[in-house]
Amino acid sequence: MSDSFGLGPGPLSRPEPVEPPRRSGGVRFLLWLLVIFVIVAVALTGGAYAAGLIGGDDDPAAAPTGAPTGGVAPTGGVASTDPGTGGTAASTPGPGDGTATVRTVALPESLGGTARAKGDKDKAAPGIFPVTAHAEGVFGDAAQRNIMYVLAVASDEPEGERSALFSTEIGDRFDTGSLVSVEPGPLGGSAECGDGTWNGRPAAVCVWSDDRTNGVLVDSPGNAEALAGKLPALRAEVERTAA
Repeated sequence: MSDSFGLGPGPLSRPEPVEPPRRSGGVRFLLWLLVIFVIVAVALTGGAYAAGLIGGDDDPAAAPTGAPTGGVAPTGGVASTDPGTGGTAASTPGPGDGTATVRTVALPESLGGTARAKGDKDKAAPGIFPVTAHAEGVFGDAAQRNIMYVLAVASDEPEGERSALFSTEIGDRFDTGSLVSVEPGPLGGSAECGDGTWNGRPAAVCVWSDDRTNGVLVDSPGNAEALAGKLPALRAEVERTAA
């Protein structure tokens, strides 16, 4: 007997459960294809970006590993020792200014525009220490007692010992008292000037020293301050670059 009396399910009847619609196999396949495409695209984009940052073998901006920046290493992996423009510098350091220069001394025919004194003869090198070059002379007019004297030597002896011996010799010869440090000029090293005497007459005395030469300039009569101002130019007439 029906309990619905023809009016549908009664109050005690339960509705049949409704099953959710199932996705078709075609839609699921398309979703998987989309996911795979996104993964592949991300991988390709990231790899291209990394390659752009690192640079490949054909990238002109990528420096070759281990090659010197100044050129290509010769066969065998040894870098080039070509000194480049300017040639090879001398191996002996210069007079205290860091340049690779060898210095010597030579007596000029005139000093500061003053000709060598008449009757002045070449002199033997002083026996203070072994020397490689020696320049000594008197310039000016001895009759007028307006003269300048120069003594310069070049030596391979150690600078400290050589300079001490030279200073002692000059102090004894010209009765120099306390000397004051002055500007040595472009040739470098060190220089000092002060008052002294020459043959009993007042004189200005300047000495210089560097890693290869020692020298003294005496101006009688003269002023130590004035001679200090002329020292760089006068010294450059006596001290030269070795051949």
